[in-house]
Parts: sequence; C-alpha cells; structure tokens
Amino acid sequence: MTAGDPSEREGLPPGYDEADPYESADVESFPEWWQQNIEEHREFDLRPYRPPRFIDDSIVPEVVGVMENEEGVDVQICSVNPQEDEGWEVWVDGEKVMTVEHWRSDDGYAVYNVTADEFRSNIEDSLENL
Repeated sequence: MTAGDPSEREGLPPGYDEADPYESADVESFPEWWQQNIEEHREFDLRPYRPPRFIDDSIVPEVVGVMENEEGVDVQICSVNPQEDEGWEVWVDGEKVMTVEHWRSDDGYAVYNVTADEFRSNIEDSLENL
C-alpha cells in the first residue's frame, strides 16, 4: 500500500498503518501514560496509539494532567454515546462542565474542537462555580 494513493486507503479506519510508527522511536522516552497506551494497543492488536489532541495540536492528556495537578481536581473527557456523532462531555470532580465536538483526523488522532487555552479557561471558570 502506498500512502500517496487515497483509493487504496478506502475502507480502512483513520490512522491505519501497516508499519508500527513507534518501531524506531525510543518509547521509553515517552511519558508513562503514553507508553502504557502503546503497549495496550499492541497487546490487543489495535491500530497504533495516537494521543488525542486539541485543535491547536496540544496533546490532551498532557494538558489534562497539568490541570489536575495544578487545580487538584479530576478531569474526565467521555463520550455519552460513542455510536452517535455527538459532542463529548468534560467532567470535573463528577460535575459536567462542558461539551466539546470531537472527530477523528485522517491520521487517526482524536481531535477535540477547542484549543488547549480555551479548554483550560473553561475548566478554570467552572471551578469557580463548583
């Protein structure tokens, strides 16, 4: 399969790879959460793990981790109905604080339709009301 011929990719899931994109990477240099996801995807023969991103290309688990540490809260982003094309909910300490649109890019990344700064600002604003 050649990456340049889109007709050969028809019917394949976004982010499908014949080769492991981490094959030549120093996986041990990645954060622990990333390493664990790579291993789980390999173990269950899933397409390679690609961390979700915000529309500004910031990596979601990194932004969420910083917010959780700084604010002392638990932040969860989850789908209410993964079979429907609905927004995903963001929960902070068990309270729903926002909904964000979500899609999968052609490269296989889950993308949330908000920048990292907008996400942080929404969480910070919600903390004043919790």
